[in-house]
Amino acid sequence: MHTPVMLQEAVDFLQRELDRRDLPVSAREERLYALIDHGGLDKALPYIRALAEARVSQWAGVYEEGLRQLGHTQELVDFWQRSAVRS
Repeated sequence: MHTPVMLQEAVDFLQRELDRRDLPVSAREERLYALIDHGGLDKALPYIRALAEARVSQWAGVYEEGLRQLGHTQELVDFWQRSAVRS
C-alpha cells in the first residue's frame, strides 16, 4: 500500500526527473505518464505543455484536453494562437 508520503516522494522524484535538461524524450514521456497517473493532470500540465510546444508526437492533443478538463480556457486560446503563429 502506498502512503501519502510515499506518493508525494514519487511525485517529487518524477518532477525532478522531468526538470532535467539531459533526459531523452522517450524517458521524459515515460516519466510524464507516471506523473499524470500519480500526481494528476494539474502537476503534469507544465511538462505536457513543454512537449506540446516542442511538437513531440501526440502531446499537443494531450495538452489541449488537459486544459479543457481543468477549465483553463484562456490558456487553451493562447496555445492555439501560439501554434497558429508557428505554422
